[in-house]
Amino acid sequence: MKRTWQLLALLAALIAIDIGVHRTDSSNTDVLPLLGGFSASDVDELAITSVEGTVRLARSDDGWEVTHPYTHDADDALVQTIIATLSAGVQPDARVDEGDLERYGLTASQQVLVELSGVGQLVSALYVGGNAGGGVSFVRLPDDQTVYRARIGGRSRYHRPAGGWRNLQVFSFQPAAVVNIDIESGGTKVTFSRGDNGWSGAGLDGELIAALPERLGELRATRVMAPESVEGFDGRLTLTMDAGPPVVFDFATQGDIGVIRTETDGPLYQVPAALTVLLTNGQDAFADRTLLRVDLATVTELTLETPEQRSIIRRDPRTEAWVPVRPANMDIDSRRAMDAARYLATFRVMDFVQISASGAGFPGDLRMSVNQSGLEFGGPGPERSGQQTLYVRAVQDPGRIGIIDARVPVALKSAWGQ
Repeated sequence: MKRTWQLLALLAALIAIDIGVHRTDSSNTDVLPLLGGFSASDVDELAITSVEGTVRLARSDDGWEVTHPYTHDADDALVQTIIATLSAGVQPDARVDEGDLERYGLTASQQVLVELSGVGQLVSALYVGGNAGGGVSFVRLPDDQTVYRARIGGRSRYHRPAGGWRNLQVFSFQPAAVVNIDIESGGTKVTFSRGDNGWSGAGLDGELIAALPERLGELRATRVMAPESVEGFDGRLTLTMDAGPPVVFDFATQGDIGVIRTETDGPLYQVPAALTVLLTNGQDAFADRTLLRVDLATVTELTLETPEQRSIIRRDPRTEAWVPVRPANMDIDSRRAMDAARYLATFRVMDFVQISASGAGFPGDLRMSVNQSGLEFGGPGPERSGQQTLYVRAVQDPGRIGIIDARVPVALKSAWGQ
């Protein structure tokens, strides 16, 4: 009986300790939140101040714009991300230190001050210091030396060059409204027209042509370049709309970058060189180089054949997930499998070549099949733009041989977990 009372007394003591600990934790949590939430719609101005100066952005009828140190449409997504993060309220993970600001990137020469205002009133203010990893940064409040660690998306979300807030969306049009594409380059002009059955033409790849307005409609520049960066342009592209003014721009390729100018004496946008090279090549760039075409909706099985093994994966019609069939222990990533199915179902080559089967290294040691339609990969082909190529042919049409980037089959093998 005595021992029973001792155990009860010990249990009571443990409960008391546990309550005390949780009270302490609760108390600490109560003082940790830095910022209460606010309504995102209340914010109409954002100021970002660092040692480089202050960038001011203001809400306009069409979104957000940079008002200082220059005037230009702002990247709405960048501003909205900041507002969404801070309006939700920032509760730090921990109180880190007090007073040792240099260590955490929070001195005057290191920190970034983020201020959000609405109707002339300051809504929120926060100093952002160095990163702690994983979207977590060291922060502090104005007029407070206490350093906290908080998940606010990382310092780069708030600290960027003044020009980095500019809207880098190059165009603003609806791709479905484009009815004609005119490309002038090298003294020649090529015109593509959209008819009732889409974009088409003898020997042309309608899907590639249709993809061009889509790609341009969502094109974002890497940066805005200085006007003197380009001495001349390689050509001009004009998109004619079913209504409204056309979209016209000049393009050039300089080394490994592409450049676009949408208006005379206007800003120069850096874009992927692959786009401007495509436009420079004119009609030849849109020639139909499809080696294999299978309706993606009907694709249910992918097969990989090597001298060592035959691997098969299959799409489950109930879940749409890709699962291993042979061997059963393959580690399959459904997303990669679907990407491979999409690529193989419309398999395009860089070019078709005239070469004998034996000269191209056929029969080859590697085959990939979509349902019952197969591709066979041969030996090394000629270099193209400094890149090694590989010969390939369709199993059902072995006399038609093309070349592809040698890295393509290596990447496609990941569908089978290789």
